[in-house]
Amino acid sequence: MKDINEELPQKGSISLFAIIEIIVLAIGVAMSFSSTVKPLKYTARYAWCFIFPLLGVGLIAFLIVKIRRKLIWIIGLGFIIMYLITAGYGAFVCELNSSRLKRISGFSGKEVRAVQGETEYIWDGESASYNPEKLEYMKPDERGMLKVTVDGEESHYGVLTSSDDNCLYLEIYGGGTGIFLKLSPK
Repeated sequence: MKDINEELPQKGSISLFAIIEIIVLAIGVAMSFSSTVKPLKYTARYAWCFIFPLLGVGLIAFLIVKIRRKLIWIIGLGFIIMYLITAGYGAFVCELNSSRLKRISGFSGKEVRAVQGETEYIWDGESASYNPEKLEYMKPDERGMLKVTVDGEESHYGVLTSSDDNCLYLEIYGGGTGIFLKLSPK
């Protein structure tokens, strides 16, 4: 007579490495979630970044379901490397834009105007550029005829023009790539 335990297929033991990988991925998901939430204080345009924490949760779920399989730790190691690259990209995008949006938020609700001759330029409250590549500082003689105000008070920010449009760009931050408020003609 056969033993009943011999008829049932034997399951493998739980992989200790897979447990460690699940913990590492969980820490990555927490960090990714934390980075994703930061720019949402200012705008919902970066809600798409929640795909990265969801990806991490999916990878963790897969490892939990398959934890008794042999060599699952190799797949888990691949998941960690893949998640580091993809979620790292998402976290970088969110952190960078969060810091940019934080600087712009200082102008939120303020009236930003520039008057040059009879042309008036107004900031719409959200348009900005982070790429100074096609921007040039105004020539001193042009700048002398320009009056820039923030909430009615004269300000002395750098003003740039672009060959692509007839807008003015107010340099509010010069570090890194720079942050420029886009003022459109009225």
